[in-house]
Amino acid sequence: MFGISGDEFLVILIVAILVIPARDWPDVARWLARVVKFFRNLIWKISDGVNEIKDQAALEEPITKMTQQVMDDARAAFATPIKKNVGAHRDAPAGAFPRGPHAIEDCVGWASAPTTKGNGIKKSGAKKK
Repeated sequence: MFGISGDEFLVILIVAILVIPARDWPDVARWLARVVKFFRNLIWKISDGVNEIKDQAALEEPITKMTQQVMDDARAAFATPIKKNVGAHRDAPAGAFPRGPHAIEDCVGWASAPTTKGNGIKKSGAKKK
């Protein structure tokens, strides 16, 4: 108990009996009983708390595993390269959009669009008088 052997405890008890007067022994016994009761209650509360923590950890374990699985799936999804399909819309059938260096110009028709002067006004095909 508390790292004290039986012989040491006996010596402490004999010294206590010699030092404490006989009329105070009942008070000392009550005080020791309160100390023992306090430590028992403390140990019970600690063991109950430890059991509650173990139970809570057991309840949270499936959630932790599920969270870890979701995180692993997300990391795996981001680790795979994404194929770029330049010039094509994801819902459009194959060949719906032209590809190549002039794909945008072909779609918009910029090659045949009227030209602009330096002031940003479009020229029309008609000549001014």
